[in-house]
Amino acid sequence: MDAVQSASCVKFNSAMTKPVNITWLHITNPQKKRECVHKTFELDRQEITVVLGYDCLKESDILHAILHAIGLKDEVTHPYRDRYMRVLWNNIRPEYRQLYQIQELHSSKGLTEYDPTSVMHFHDRAFSSNGQATIVPLISGLMIAPSDHLSQLDTMKLRLMFEHECNKRKVSEVIDSCKNVFHDKLKGSVNPMAKIFENGDDSLIKEGANEKSEDNIYEMNVNSTENDGQSYETENSDDYSKTSDSDIASTISDGVIDTKEEITVED
Repeated sequence: MDAVQSASCVKFNSAMTKPVNITWLHITNPQKKRECVHKTFELDRQEITVVLGYDCLKESDILHAILHAIGLKDEVTHPYRDRYMRVLWNNIRPEYRQLYQIQELHSSKGLTEYDPTSVMHFHDRAFSSNGQATIVPLISGLMIAPSDHLSQLDTMKLRLMFEHECNKRKVSEVIDSCKNVFHDKLKGSVNPMAKIFENGDDSLIKEGANEKSEDNIYEMNVNSTENDGQSYETENSDDYSKTSDSDIASTISDGVIDTKEEITVED
């Protein structure tokens, strides 16, 4: 399951009780089968049952079964298989020949090129009735080498199959992330945008913006200063052209304590 989750947006959550009104995966083996079961069973379109035989518990076998459960098919049923492989029907045990039936092209969701290295591919003597090959390459140099892990095309299939759901989830995660970031930054602020994410009332934006704007203007243009024990409200200004030299000197002398001794010169 970890391999599937790391390669795609498919997520598996464990359930302690039987889920209700959702599709869920049930891994079991009630009849104590030993062989691999390459078929999933669906009950009421909600419970998908996967049987893991006792001889089918290798990592690649379990991965193969899980991929069946979420919709991938055996690679030997690929619509283009006969371009690359020849199936030796007489060498296949009769009860397993159905596993080699090619799937219809129009029902092949997430179709990629034929992949003899897929974890969903059988080995060349799978289900043999006489120990001989059941499937052989038609192209020189092409080898049947099923992977123990997801091949590159297996990963691509997963992404193609669940692309729509993945995109929806990514958008949802981005929106939630943005909400959390803005909420954390604005939490406790006088700016009322912090409440937007709680009640969705955009009137708070307008009211808050107007109030904040007036406060800003007041703080920018009016200061309270003390001079000779009296309070004044004066406008800030960088224009000193209207201030006389005597006023400036008076302001300096009022605000600065002269620590130098006075020197008197007599004629």
